[in-house]
Amino acid sequence: MAYHHPDRFAALVVICGWVSARQGRRGIGFPAIGTSTAVAERLQHLPIWLFHSADDPVVAVTESRQMFTALQQVGAIVKYTEFSDLGHRAWERAYAIAHLPIWLLQQHQHLSASVAEGVG
Repeated sequence: MAYHHPDRFAALVVICGWVSARQGRRGIGFPAIGTSTAVAERLQHLPIWLFHSADDPVVAVTESRQMFTALQQVGAIVKYTEFSDLGHRAWERAYAIAHLPIWLLQQHQHLSASVAEGVG
């Protein structure tokens, strides 16, 4: 959703995300050319915090690692937290991080003028 409507978001929290084709299907909502670089260029103005577990059997951790690198290369504000032992349940520990909601709510200043005008 953020790829198609990046101006509607102040920030993103992505857990176990992917961009590349997986098991014969494209990344959800991404164009056929969905590469980390293309997505990073489109979302570079959004602060993003990525979470993944190194032992994820469903979505390879390399997906988040590549996205983190691509976002860094385009100068995005990006954080990456990798857990070692959660499999495909990285959200359990991510949502338990006390400062995650604080970080997320601090990103309101990044809203575009057109979105901010619609709030009220």
